[in-house]
Amino acid sequence: MIVEPSKEKEKSKEERNTEDTIIEPTQPQNVFALPDSAQKINELITIIQTHSGDQEITISGKVFLLNQEGIQKIHDLFIK
Repeated sequence: MIVEPSKEKEKSKEERNTEDTIIEPTQPQNVFALPDSAQKINELITIIQTHSGDQEITISGKVFLLNQEGIQKIHDLFIK
């Protein structure tokens, strides 16, 4: 089988373009570190206990299942 040099070069360029395209991993929106404030930790506990659901949120490596309202409240808590 004979491969034309021009087609081989095109293929190499395509492969290089694919390799040059780096997809940056995005920070998951529902991953948080434990807050350093005792008051925020208590609020966090209350939210987790009262808003159980089916959406995952990770806090300091621990996964919790919350509803959308609970996730929004946690987002708001961490923005304070």
